[in-house]
Amino acid sequence: MHTIRTLPSKAPARSALALALALLLGLSALAPAAYADPSVNPPFNVRADAVSSNEIAVSWDAAAGADGYVLYRSTTENGPYEEVARMSQTQFIDAALNPDTTYYYRVASTSGGDVGSLSGPVSATTPGLKYQLTYDGNGADGGIVPNPRNYSAGETVTVASDTPTSSGHQFRGWMSDYDGQTYLPSETFPMPRSNVTLSAVWAEMHTVTYDGNGNDGGTVPSSSLHSEADIVTVAQGEPTKAGYAFRGWKSSEDGIVYRAGQTFAMPSGDVARSA
Repeated sequence: MHTIRTLPSKAPARSALALALALLLGLSALAPAAYADPSVNPPFNVRADAVSSNEIAVSWDAAAGADGYVLYRSTTENGPYEEVARMSQTQFIDAALNPDTTYYYRVASTSGGDVGSLSGPVSATTPGLKYQLTYDGNGADGGIVPNPRNYSAGETVTVASDTPTSSGHQFRGWMSDYDGQTYLPSETFPMPRSNVTLSAVWAEMHTVTYDGNGNDGGTVPSSSLHSEADIVTVAQGEPTKAGYAFRGWKSSEDGIVYRAGQTFAMPSGDVARSA
């Protein structure tokens, strides 16, 4: 029988390697302040201001003896902070940020390659993205087409009360190119995450004409304009004709005789009502 001998493990070497790795990991987790040289004066009066939905301007007053600065950023006040830039000037535009997000900044001075301690944190919040609502008169020849306005996503939009006009047409509302819905003035909807165009919706107007049909007195109502499918109420007023009794108004569209106060749906064309 053969005896198998195993080589002794080099425990001291493995332990030393593990210790070195742990030390490196520990050092990498340290905040920037852990490496700070307290003899290098930090900048003061640090300011942060959002200038757009993805940019924040950070500025500060120069520190005595500093030859440069390091800017750090975090999304939480207590960090961790990551280095953003090194520069000699006392201001920086931090770009490519997310909208509607709060960012925290700290600045350290440098001198001869040494990095000083961090300033206190300052913060700024980028505004949410704005989307444009545009009104399209869609061939309007009068009235008012409202001006464009900007809204944040989810903000409540109240449709403008001003309306356009178009000769021979009736304004029926504003159709959205986002959801295909037609909105009336003062109705509301939530602004989506996109630009929206509201286009005027028009219905062609048709004429209802009253024909006295040889009357010699009484009243023949004036003509009126209506759009297709409107419910039209037959006008008051009756003509007279010697030797005849007025029985109503006969429609050129369906041949039905209507009396004042009765209603009908406007067809897609002009209609004559004859006594």
